[in-house]
Amino acid sequence: MNNEKNKKKIVIISLTVATLLIVALGVTYAYWILTRQQTGENVVNTACLNTTFTGENDISLDKAYPMNEEQLKSFLSSAKPYHFTIKNECDDLASASINLESLNVSGKALEDEYIDAILYEDDYNTNLNTNKQLTGNTPNDANKVISDAKHAYSLYNFTLKANEERDFNLLLYMNPDTPMEETNMNASWKGKITLSTEYQEENTTMRTISYNSNDGSTDTQGMWGYKDKLTKIVIENKKSVKTVEDGRKVYGPFDESADGYGGVQSYVVCDTEETNCIGYLQGTNGIKGNEDSSYYLWILKT
Repeated sequence: MNNEKNKKKIVIISLTVATLLIVALGVTYAYWILTRQQTGENVVNTACLNTTFTGENDISLDKAYPMNEEQLKSFLSSAKPYHFTIKNECDDLASASINLESLNVSGKALEDEYIDAILYEDDYNTNLNTNKQLTGNTPNDANKVISDAKHAYSLYNFTLKANEERDFNLLLYMNPDTPMEETNMNASWKGKITLSTEYQEENTTMRTISYNSNDGSTDTQGMWGYKDKLTKIVIENKKSVKTVEDGRKVYGPFDESADGYGGVQSYVVCDTEETNCIGYLQGTNGIKGNEDSSYYLWILKT
C-alpha cells in the first residue's frame, strides 16, 4: 500500500517538475525575443491620369450626296467642323487614341464604308488621319468606348505631354464613290468621337548630339548652346526646377529627350559673370544614353 502511495507521489512530483520546466522555458524564450523595425518607409505613389474632353458644333448633314471633285473642294472649304479640345490635366505623359465610333440607327442605315472622315488641327489639307475613308482606318473594336457601337475606327494615336492641350476638327462627308443605289437612298449614319487615354511612362533616353562634318559645327540646342561656358555636367536622377538665387543666372528647362516628350531635361546655371556654368541633365529614375552618343563628350571639348 505504502509502495503504491510512494509511486503516486513520484508521478505527481515528476509531472509538476516537468510542467514547471516547460513554463520556465517558455518564459525564458519569450524573455529573449528581440524586435526591430525599418528606419525608413516603403512608399508607393500612384501616377496621375486625367484628361478633359470638350466639344462644340455637332455635325448634322442633311440631304448628303456623293460630290464630284469641285463640289467636294467647295464643301471642305466652307463646312463647319466638329471642334473639340483635349487636355492632359496631369504632370505625367498620357498616350491618347481618338476614335470615331459608328452607332446603330433606327430605319435604313448607310454603311460605314460610304463615310469619309477628315481629322485635322489647323488646315484640313494637312489632315492627321492618313486615310480619309472611314473603313480604311485601323479598326479598334476591342477598345470601344460605347459598348453598343457597331464599330470603332482609330483616327489618330498620339502622346499628350504634361498639361498639354490640343485642338482638333472633324469633317464628315459621303465618299464620292458611293453608288447611287436604292439601298443608299434616304439612309442615315450616326457616329461619335471617343477618346481613350492611358498612362505613358517617360522615355529617359537622351537625344542624339549632332555634328556637321561639312563645316565642323556642333550642336547648339538646349544645354549645348552654352558648351563654351560649361565647367561640368551634373546628372540628376529626378527632375527639379532650378531657381534664380544669389545673383546666379538660370537657363532652361530644355528638352533633351530622344522622343521630344521631355523625359530628359536640362538646366544651365551660371554665376553672375557667366564664367562658371554648370549643366544639369535630369531624368526621372536616371538617364539612358542614346545608341549614337559619339559626340556627347567630344562636344564639350570643341
